[in-house]
Amino acid sequence: MKIATVRDFKAHAARYLHSREDVYVTRHGKPIAVVSPVPEKAFNRL
Repeated sequence: MKIATVRDFKAHAARYLHSREDVYVTRHGKPIAVVSPVPEKAFNRL
């Protein structure tokens, strides 16, 4: 699990998404979103 501010997440979104870990996005120190990777198996069903 990683924690990032909105500003940091916007600036480095590709890096966070490439890490394939949950990212908790915060604004003013409070969590506002969780970005989670999609399992590889989900792509096989599309």
